[in-house]
Amino acid sequence: MNTPLAQVIPERLQNLDSLHQRFSTPVPGILYDILLVLSLLTLVLAVVSLLGRVQRRYRTRELLPQPIVVFRRVSAGMGLSWLDRFWLWRLAVVTGCAHPTVLLISAVHFDAALTSYASRSGLLAARALALPRLEAVRGRLFGGSDLPPSPVAGPAR
Repeated sequence: MNTPLAQVIPERLQNLDSLHQRFSTPVPGILYDILLVLSLLTLVLAVVSLLGRVQRRYRTRELLPQPIVVFRRVSAGMGLSWLDRFWLWRLAVVTGCAHPTVLLISAVHFDAALTSYASRSGLLAARALALPRLEAVRGRLFGGSDLPPSPVAGPAR
């Protein structure tokens, strides 16, 4: 097992010479390979950056107040039926109410929106179906005793 030192040195020199030859000869496609790797890294970084921006935009959009989501949650929490919620949402959309939840909170805004809705032209049959339903919703939301009657409601019998 013991090899003489004189035999080890020439083998080592031969290995070092072969390594030197391997690294001293130019590789024709090395520059192309380096550019390819750098461009792939740049592409990966660009995709990651783009995904980060999209995710940040999505998160900030979730944090912005969304009036229709608040309206749906509050109206469902008040125990309104899905049909009543639909007509209230429709009332808010037709009258251009920016925050439909205000119709659930303020009788004054509700009455103003109802008056505006009743005075518009369009599908009169749909309005004729909606107005009594909206009057009933108004009564459930605000109670009828301490509020003046809605301007849309007919004369009391």
